[in-house]
Amino acid sequence: MPQGARTLERQGQGAGVAPAGAERNRQSTTTNRFGRDDLKIYVGNMPYSTTSDDLTTLFGEYGHVQEATVIMDRETGRSKGFGFVDMPNNSEADQAIKALNATPLSGRMLTVNQARPRGDRPRRH
Repeated sequence: MPQGARTLERQGQGAGVAPAGAERNRQSTTTNRFGRDDLKIYVGNMPYSTTSDDLTTLFGEYGHVQEATVIMDRETGRSKGFGFVDMPNNSEADQAIKALNATPLSGRMLTVNQARPRGDRPRRH
């Protein structure tokens, strides 16, 4: 994709990248309504102005995006600063994770990694 076609301000590549060939725990794949396993990617520390369309554009540089969602606060309707991206091709998803983790987006360093299933996280009270 030509440099001018990028719509989001992003600089740098690949800091914090997992070693080449590192095995990934596939528990965070989700079976979508088409019966395919999509890799679910967590995107954190996003600017509050980031939209789902922005995530689709950003991750679309690395392959097909099945779905992109920014998590919103129920009470205020404002972004919580994180979201999730589903990509059906695991190698494209891995490439996006490696390229986008620890890169700046509008002045904030993104955290991009494979999402953990809900059961793997401590419960908040």
